[in-house]
Amino acid sequence: MPVKANAGKGNSGAAPAAPQPRRNGKTPRQAADAGAPPATSSGDIDPETHAALIHELMQTGQDSRRAGDKINTAGEVRYHYALNSGAGLWGQDISGFRARLAFDAETRPDWRIHGMLEGKRNILNYDNHAGLPYLFLEGKLGRSLLRAGSFSHLMAEGNIYDSGFDGIQLNFGEPVKYRLSYGETGHSKETAIATARYEDFDYNLEAGVYHYRTDTDQKNTIRSLGGNYNFSNFGVGATILSATLQDSQGDHDGYVLSFNYGGLKTWRPGTYSLFAKYYNQPQGTYIMHGMNGPGSRMQGFKGYGLGMGYTVAANFVAGLEYYDLSEKASGDSARTWWSYLMQYF
Repeated sequence: MPVKANAGKGNSGAAPAAPQPRRNGKTPRQAADAGAPPATSSGDIDPETHAALIHELMQTGQDSRRAGDKINTAGEVRYHYALNSGAGLWGQDISGFRARLAFDAETRPDWRIHGMLEGKRNILNYDNHAGLPYLFLEGKLGRSLLRAGSFSHLMAEGNIYDSGFDGIQLNFGEPVKYRLSYGETGHSKETAIATARYEDFDYNLEAGVYHYRTDTDQKNTIRSLGGNYNFSNFGVGATILSATLQDSQGDHDGYVLSFNYGGLKTWRPGTYSLFAKYYNQPQGTYIMHGMNGPGSRMQGFKGYGLGMGYTVAANFVAGLEYYDLSEKASGDSARTWWSYLMQYF
């Protein structure tokens, strides 16, 4: 099995998705921006959209076939500062630099190997490390797309998980897109996932089942149902979550409401995106939450998050996010101001 992927989220280093290698002068991120596909709370294209775009670009035209023989690369450098308030570890400020270099190359027709090098540099309560968190093989099996190794896995728009996954994944179906995954994360074992997703021009729907063993060897199953409706320049969404594990208050059902405005394009200065989310999630409804706030450090949480990303110059993005959360088990509160500067290349 390739190197274990555990690119931590939350204040420990959450960020926009990993860079995607360039083809024909543009990254898939830039190609995706032109069509305004779904974005994460930080304004970046979600991993599912990236994977589909990369696969489509690989299959299109003579230029794509000629480019398949070479190694494609793309990278990013990020500085972030998390100003935290709260009890204990919740109140520790965190700051540091992170650099990533993604690459891919064709191994045989319709098959590619992908990887990502990552280095982190501590300034304040952050990590010092360098490694290869993602390395996986991806290719076609008939009408299906198979992925095996260590890769990024977004679960329920990050409301369950959004980080590294070691295992195997199969994507198939049209117009309903099915995804089956089995493996482990840095916070779960024997993780089996099945999702079904439907996308139309202005809305999408997704249902999922996530079964796993926790670090304490407890079994848990999370069921999710969510959707988004997109208008001309804004969108609204909702996700319902239910877990078999109950918290100390006997609660096991949760939900997330979201609002997005604008259309940040990393290559077009002056573009921006805004988001607002309200969370009410018992501890059993997430593995490691994808937010940049303190939610994953809590035993369940409720509260809200607000954020903005702005393209200052071509491939240079600045962002600011705010989270005000309270722990469901104790009622204690914590707040985070999370800011970042990101340079893509």
